[in-house]
Amino acid sequence: SVSFPATIPGVAVPDPSAGLTYPFMRVDVLDRVKVYFSSMLGGSGVQDVVATAKCGLQGGLSSVPLLVLNPTELASFSDGGTPLVKILGGPTRSMQVNSKNNLAALVSNNPQIDFTQGGPNFSGSSFGVTGGPGTAPAGFVTNPPASWQASTVPIPDPFRKLAPPPVTTATQVPGAGTFKTVAITQDGCPIGIPYLDCTEYLPGNYPGGITISSQVALFAPGVYYVGGTGLIVASGSLVRPTDASGLPCSLLVLIGCHTPSAAGDGSKGTVFYLTNNGGAWGSGAPTIVITSNSGSLVAASYDTSKSLCPGQAPFDPRLSIPAFVDGNVFLAPCTNSGTYETTPTNVGPNRGMLFFQDRSKAALPQFHGQGALLLNGAMYFHNCPNSMTGPCNDPPTDYQTQLGLWGGSGTGTQLIGQIVVDKLSLQGNSSINMDLSPQPFNGLSVALLQ
Repeated sequence: SVSFPATIPGVAVPDPSAGLTYPFMRVDVLDRVKVYFSSMLGGSGVQDVVATAKCGLQGGLSSVPLLVLNPTELASFSDGGTPLVKILGGPTRSMQVNSKNNLAALVSNNPQIDFTQGGPNFSGSSFGVTGGPGTAPAGFVTNPPASWQASTVPIPDPFRKLAPPPVTTATQVPGAGTFKTVAITQDGCPIGIPYLDCTEYLPGNYPGGITISSQVALFAPGVYYVGGTGLIVASGSLVRPTDASGLPCSLLVLIGCHTPSAAGDGSKGTVFYLTNNGGAWGSGAPTIVITSNSGSLVAASYDTSKSLCPGQAPFDPRLSIPAFVDGNVFLAPCTNSGTYETTPTNVGPNRGMLFFQDRSKAALPQFHGQGALLLNGAMYFHNCPNSMTGPCNDPPTDYQTQLGLWGGSGTGTQLIGQIVVDKLSLQGNSSINMDLSPQPFNGLSVALLQ
């Protein structure tokens, strides 16, 4: 007998935002066992024996910090040149490639996939691939008992039922969907840049896209719906979050006072929902491009302690996160769920979703160049129009978004979070430096409960 109870006594129900129809399953097995001694005393010849098991979805750690979803294709993870993938901390398996192809992970001998400091104890973590190759390439290094693991079970998309975030409206943030000019030191506009002011963007709907070119852009907390050509951070530009603390008005007599809009919707971070906007992308078009030499302006360094959420413990020193970073800085909202909160002011200790691609079409997000970069949050690039209502179609219909880390991208980069993508390509001397705590991200996992 199989049933689907709405609750199980003593067990927490998953967050409704996960969109689960049946969070729990109960199975009762009745076995009519023959008995002999008791039947001789006039009883029944059988005894009913009942066993019950209850399982369900529970919040917990993400399966892996770096997940490549494409289920069938050759080289769904590929590299060329001398790229570096390095992960510190996190769970026992740092990366999973779901493709069942015998060459799902196409790794040459030149790159280095360094998992020697991955895992809960920073002593080594594993690489999992559903297909192959069956043995570790020369460029992969870790410490036993961690290893290269072939023929692993595919890990499902942890965000497959996650609905797009609601766009920030003018009710939440006056002037939503617009931008304005602010002077140096106002709302976090950094000192030391060759410009005398910054462009401050407010969350909201940007159907034509956002292009940052030869300017310093500040992004106030909230949800940005970015359509058109997507989010482009061009050469000679710099991106930083707003600083709602500002300077006292007594110190800003000449340049104007800090304005409440710097706090945005109160979430202390940004979600960029990269929307197809009625088909504007076209197949394989970019949703986000960080171009060569963006983030290379000479400006005041960013204090990484500001990227901590309220209630979050200081970074583990073993993560080797520098005290200050130069270049572009993107911070996801502070959440309890690890994705985003429907009530933005309900902040929690975990950075949530930073980039969330509209699943309706394939895309080609790209990170190029030499500029330094701090990304704190999850990056989700997945092509599956039916994700919310049913299964994805097999490639080449779905699973066609490819994240490209090319050229010199990743020089000086710190990624604190998670990447979930259909396909991943590293070229040139690109790199991923992922810093993860032993409890990196909230997600859903199947568990035997009772």
